[in-house]
Formats: sequence, structure tokens, C-alpha cells
Amino acid sequence: DGWLPISDDPAVYLPEIARLRVALAARSRDPATFAFRARLRCVRNAAGLPDLAATLRQASELCAAGLTEAELYLVEFLASESPAELDELLGRCAPLLAALR
Repeated sequence: DGWLPISDDPAVYLPEIARLRVALAARSRDPATFAFRARLRCVRNAAGLPDLAATLRQASELCAAGLTEAELYLVEFLASESPAELDELLGRCAPLLAALR
């Protein structure tokens, strides 16, 4: 079981996660077994370019607030359809994700 909010705005969905956890517990459901999934909003730098590290840093705060699964739309960080660019992006993701653990 789980919930995927329509909004990708944490100000909208985080209060709903808290409300759903209370509702689950009130119905003798363990909230820890219920998944809460949302998309990480793409953070942009001062030049307006996508900032992968800043985008991924949101995950820790959101997970601490109750999010259990996060989606990342990699296409937002690509300037082309080049397989080499995708490989480079995936290579940058690995150490950034490891740092979140």
C-alpha cells in the first residue's frame, strides 16, 4: 500500500503524510508499512541550470518528514539525448546518493 500525491510541492504533501499516518494508526494499520512517494523538485542554480546535488539534498529532509520513496526525473538534467551525457549523469548520481545514506 502507498500514496503518491498529485502535487510535487512538499508544503502540500508533507502535512498530508502526517495526517495519513495518524489515520492509518487510528485504523490499527502500521504507518511504517505504508509507502509515501513523491517527485523531487528540480533545484536550479543562479544561472537557471538544473543543480543535481542541490536537488538530491532535498531527499534527506523529505525522508525525515515522512517520505519513503522519491522520484527523480533525470531528463530534467540532460541537455541532449546523447547516451554519453546520460552515462555521465548517472556517474554523478552514484556518489551523491551514497552521501545521503
